[in-house]
Parts: sequence; C-alpha cells; structure tokens
Amino acid sequence: MRDFPSSLPPSLRFGLYFLLILAFLIGAQAWKTPAPPALNSPVAPTPTLVATPSPVIMENEGEALATPLPAEYLENTTQTNGIILGSVILVLIVIGGTLSVILRRRRDDDPPGFEATRGATDDISESP
Repeated sequence: MRDFPSSLPPSLRFGLYFLLILAFLIGAQAWKTPAPPALNSPVAPTPTLVATPSPVIMENEGEALATPLPAEYLENTTQTNGIILGSVILVLIVIGGTLSVILRRRRDDDPPGFEATRGATDDISESP
C-alpha cells in the first residue's frame, strides 16, 4: 500500500488525479456560493434603485479637460512594483523548474559513456 499511486497503471492514475482535482474544484465552488433561500423564509425586500448622478463637464475656455485621477491611484503609486516583482519571480521559478526537468531527463536518457563522445561527429566512415 506504500506504493499506491505508482502501482496503478498510468491511465488509471491520470483518472484518479483528474477526479481528485474535479472534486476539489466542485467543493470550492459549492463552498463559495451562498445557499439558496428556503421556501418558507420571509420575502427579501426588493432593492431600491438609486439614479447615478450625471457627469460634470469641466471646460476651460471651451476646451475639455482631462479627467482627474482618483485619489486612490495617487496614494498607491508604488503598489505595482510589488506586483511586477512577484510576477517576475514566478516566471523565473517556472522557467528554472522547466529547464531543470529538461536537463535531468536529457541526462537520464543518455547512454553510458555518452559524455566522452559528446563532441564527436556522427559521420562514421567505413573502412575498406
């Protein structure tokens, strides 16, 4: 029982992993959505509609001015630096992991003594 996942055939192992991931996603979705209201619960009040105020046109001697930036944007100007840094680190982790797996598989697939012939050409002329 210790080698449970590796003792299964690859197609069955893939199916098992797929079902586990699907169950996780369905569970996360069910947990996220609110439960529907019961039939005998009191009727929820209808929402009231509030009219959106009309935009104010700012003019400077007949020319329209640019829309000013909201205060939140001006107060948090350096937050994008952290997002960009985090994204770059994640990309480097993915690229580094991919390269290490490729190199490890290439090294594992090489026949014994391959390192000594790595610089040799593949042309082998037959002697008469």
